[in-house]
Amino acid sequence: MKVTVEDLSNSMINIELGLSPDEIDLLISRLAMLKREPDQHFHVSSNFDGSCRVGDLSFYIKQPDDPDDILIFGKAVFPDDPIDFCNKA
Repeated sequence: MKVTVEDLSNSMINIELGLSPDEIDLLISRLAMLKREPDQHFHVSSNFDGSCRVGDLSFYIKQPDDPDDILIFGKAVFPDDPIDFCNKA
C-alpha cells in the first residue's frame, strides 16, 4: 500500500492511498468484518519505512449521532465535469 499526504493551504490535508488488487480484497474483507461485528475496529498502519507521514488510520462504526464530516464519492472526474454533491454513489 502506498500513501501520499498533500498539505493544503487551508490547514487541511489530502490523503491518497494506492492499493494492490490483493490489498483491495483485504480491505473489503476487513470492512465486511466491521459490518458483521460493529463493536470491532481495524487499523491501516505505517511500516515506518521511508518518509510516510501517516502513522495509522483506524476504521470503526461511528455512532448514529456522530457528525458526518467526510463523504464517499464515486469515480474520479475530469476537470470540466460537474460534481453532484447530493449523489454519493
